[in-house]
Amino acid sequence: MLSPVWPPGEPDRGLKLTCSRRAVILGVVGRWILHPEDPWELVGYVHNVVFTWGAVPEDDGTLKLYWGVADKVTCAGTAIIDELVDLWLTDSRPPI
Repeated sequence: MLSPVWPPGEPDRGLKLTCSRRAVILGVVGRWILHPEDPWELVGYVHNVVFTWGAVPEDDGTLKLYWGVADKVTCAGTAIIDELVDLWLTDSRPPI
């Protein structure tokens, strides 16, 4: 599982993605950053759901996001890592 974590001792240095079998959730963004909105995401075997598959950090500071919808389509998008970190820092809530 890919999970965003702060590098130990360097909380101001940015986001680090690690791969592990055990995840610890430190916080959750208080609003959706990926949600169904296109027709192929709204109707399918499971309606109104997107299934995230992974995230790949790029050298240019972006994050490539991949998700599946309606059991027939694979989607991809790009997010700016600094904007995701800012969102997490300014609009977060404790995990349930």
